[in-house]
Amino acid sequence: MAKIIRFPDRRERHRRAQARRKEQRTPRQGAGANNPQARRRPFASGRAGARSRLHPATGFIILAVVLVIGGLFSTIAGLPGRMFEALGNAAVTVRDSVAGRAPARAGSAAGMARGRVSRVIDGDSLVVNGVEVRLHGIDAPELRQRCKTAGGAPYPCGRRAKAYLARLTRGKTVRCRRVTTDRYGRMVAICEADGADIGRQMVRAGWAVAYVRYSRAYVADERAARQARAGMHAGRFVPPAVWRKAHRRH
Repeated sequence: MAKIIRFPDRRERHRRAQARRKEQRTPRQGAGANNPQARRRPFASGRAGARSRLHPATGFIILAVVLVIGGLFSTIAGLPGRMFEALGNAAVTVRDSVAGRAPARAGSAAGMARGRVSRVIDGDSLVVNGVEVRLHGIDAPELRQRCKTAGGAPYPCGRRAKAYLARLTRGKTVRCRRVTTDRYGRMVAICEADGADIGRQMVRAGWAVAYVRYSRAYVADERAARQARAGMHAGRFVPPAVWRKAHRRH
């Protein structure tokens, strides 16, 4: 016997449609409002939401990276003065080596010499922490040089200049910053004793003159000493460079 297929009428179709809609509106088992797993995470769902949760150690790693980068920047910000000074001193060393000059002795690292004066050689040369230093920009009378007082009496101005330099540096910490190296291998430097420029004090006291062949930094100080008739300016003297040329040993 043939099977009779019965098609649902309009009311049956309407009833089934309502049942489907009701079923869709009814929450599934375990998906209620009190189930925390059913709560939708903002801005994330499924695998994307799971990936957005960072591992606790990741935060510490990021913080460490930020601190390291910040430390590098702060270090770099404080470096220019020292870095460029070191580069300048290295360039001076290379230049002196190429020119065949003797390098500075031990104790003058980074172009500096600092410490107590172990020996005063003459009015513009001394030994600081084992390093022989020639004061930059000044010229003092030679040890054997003699000058004349206002009355014409000769006196050993070279030895007086040496004694005055010894008095300026006695018991003090001297700090010298190299300018160059002379042909004798000495460090030519600007030196300070307790923060005061030694070369300037020598010129101001009249026991040295401005060595304008190499620097004009102390020209005004020499003028002031001449007006005050200080030291050698109280009488007559031959400029040290002229005296050396006239008494050069052959």
